[in-house]
Amino acid sequence: MLKNNMHQEPIQEFQEQFQLRPKSVFLDFVRQYDLNQWKLFNIWFGRGNYLQELIEINTGTGWNCWWGQGERPSEWLMIAQTDPYSFLLHRQTEKIYAITSDDEGMEWQAIAKKFEQ
Repeated sequence: MLKNNMHQEPIQEFQEQFQLRPKSVFLDFVRQYDLNQWKLFNIWFGRGNYLQELIEINTGTGWNCWWGQGERPSEWLMIAQTDPYSFLLHRQTEKIYAITSDDEGMEWQAIAKKFEQ
């Protein structure tokens, strides 16, 4: 993995926009590594500008809304995807969840207790 050379301002703006905790392990990972073109096996994090993609994915700009209709559930952020799964970060607990478009409601199952797992 490549070290991140990005200025911290875009990360700070992202943190504020989505109200992430200052000590977020996920944000530390984003600060440390370049995720702009990174994938882990077949799970894509970024395919260009990772932070901009996260903003678009989580605001419904140019994407189908992963949450369905209405406003995005405020506690959740999509952080990566593969076919057929989307990976969500719970903002407060930092648990990771995997969902598919077939999942109904928000009764998703955690796949990792913390982002680093």
